[in-house]
Amino acid sequence: MTEEHKTNNEIKDAFRDFGKNLKNAVDTAWDSEERTHVQDQIESGLSDLGSALETFVKDISDSEAGVKLKDGVEDFGERLRSGEVEQKAKADLIKALEYLNTQLDNLSEKLTPKDEEQAE
Repeated sequence: MTEEHKTNNEIKDAFRDFGKNLKNAVDTAWDSEERTHVQDQIESGLSDLGSALETFVKDISDSEAGVKLKDGVEDFGERLRSGEVEQKAKADLIKALEYLNTQLDNLSEKLTPKDEEQAE
C-alpha cells in the first residue's frame, strides 16, 4: 500500500470515527434528563402563556374598553368597505397638496425680484 493511499485511509477512518462520536454525543445529549427537564419546562411555560393569553382576551372582550375597541374596529371596517375612508384620505391629500402649492407659490413670489428691483 502506498503512503498516499494509507494517508487517505487514515483520513477516512478519522472522519468515520468523528461521525460516530458526534452521533453518540448528540444521542446522549438528546436522551439526557436535563434535556427532558428543559423540554418539560418549555412545554409548561407555553401552556401557561396560552392560558394567560386566553384569560387576557376574555377579560378585554368582556370589559367596557374591549367592547368599545371591538365596536370601533367594526365601525372602521364598515367605513373602509363603504369607501368612506378612501374618500376622506383623498380629500385630505388634496387639501395638503393645495396647501403646499400655495406655500410654494408664496415662496416663489418672495424669491422673484420685482420689476422695480430689476430696473435698478
